[in-house]
Amino acid sequence: MRFIAAFSLALLMRVAATNAVACDCVSPATPIDRLEQASVVFSGKVIASKVSTAPKWTTHYRFQVIERFKGAAPSEVVLEHEDSDCAFHFEDGVSYLVYAYGKERLYAHICSATQKLSGAQSEIEALKKLVDNTSTPASQPSGYFLRDKASGVMHLKAKEFNMREPITFTVHELWRLNPESKQWERQPFTPTAPKQVVRGVRQVYGSASDAIIAPITNGIGLYWVKWTENGSSVEQFALAGMICNDVHIGTPPPGFVATCIPYADHAEAAFVPDPHTHCVTAAGVRP
Repeated sequence: MRFIAAFSLALLMRVAATNAVACDCVSPATPIDRLEQASVVFSGKVIASKVSTAPKWTTHYRFQVIERFKGAAPSEVVLEHEDSDCAFHFEDGVSYLVYAYGKERLYAHICSATQKLSGAQSEIEALKKLVDNTSTPASQPSGYFLRDKASGVMHLKAKEFNMREPITFTVHELWRLNPESKQWERQPFTPTAPKQVVRGVRQVYGSASDAIIAPITNGIGLYWVKWTENGSSVEQFALAGMICNDVHIGTPPPGFVATCIPYADHAEAAFVPDPHTHCVTAAGVRP
C-alpha cells in the first residue's frame, strides 16, 4: 500500500508540474512551410500505444500509414513522445494527419498542423497540390528570386525542396522596365556559366539554406529574367524593392499585363507591356 500511495503521489506531482508549464511554440503559417519544415508527413491510424517510464516518461504511438506526403514512411510509423505540454496526444483507433519531426526518433507537437483526419480535408487537398507540383518539376520552375536586405543584391536561388533530380541552371538575359517610359530595356548582363544544383539532405528546407545560382542585380525596379533549367526555358518577373499588396487593377489592355513596379520607398500596381512579347533579343530570338 505504501508503494501504491507513493507512486500515486509521484504521478500527481508529475501531472501538476507538467500542467504548470505552458507550451510556447509557433505554427508555420502556410501549407508549404508546414510541409518543408516537417521530416515526415502522412495520414494514418493509431493501432497501438504504450508508455515507458525509463529513462524518461515516453509514450510510443504506432500508426498504420494510409497515405504518405513526405519522407520515408513505410507501412507503419512509430512516434515517441517524451513528457511535454507541447506533445500531441493521440487516441487509439483514431486516424490522423501527422506532421512528424526528428531524425532517429519521430514526434509530433501541438503547434503543428497535426489533427484528426476527419477534419483535415482542406489541409490534405493543399498537401496533394504541393506534392503534385514537386513530383513534376517541369510544371513549376525551381528557380526563384530573393533580395538580400543587407547588401541589396537580388539572387536567383534554387528551391531545393521542389527538386527531384539535379538541375543545371544558366541565366541568359536581364531586362528592366523603365518606370518613366514604361518600356522594357535590356540590361548589360553576361550569361552565367551552367551551374548544377543537387538537392541537399537536411531536416528543414528554406530560403536561408537554398543554393544561390547567380547574383542578378543590385538595382531597384521591375525586372524580367530569362534562364534555363536542364535546357528548358524559364522567364519570370523579378521584383526588387517595395512590393505591392495586390495588383487587382482591372482587365489589362491587349498586349499588357498587370503587375507591380517596385520603387525604393513605395510600389505601384500598373499595366506594363507583356514581357513575353517585348523582351526579345535584337534578332528576335529568345535564348
